[in-house]
Amino acid sequence: MIPRPSAAGGPHQWATLRNLADLLRRLGDHEPAALLDAAAARAPDAPAVEGDAGSAAPAVPIPGRAAVLEVARRAIELNLSRS
Repeated sequence: MIPRPSAAGGPHQWATLRNLADLLRRLGDHEPAALLDAAAARAPDAPAVEGDAGSAAPAVPIPGRAAVLEVARRAIELNLSRS
């Protein structure tokens, strides 16, 4: 389970979610990866990364933090069940 971040832990959580997005892309699970990247790019407490496409408008609205974490959990569960 991904814990709810404290104010100090938010940047680390977004970095972890970006790492998860990279892994999901390598596994061919592009939809949740794109959502995680877009959410991290738009999160005010996420550290900036070089080449961040945060200024580009996503095709769909970005859900709140709780929904983003749920997308991450479901993607993890789905990909673990495939192995």
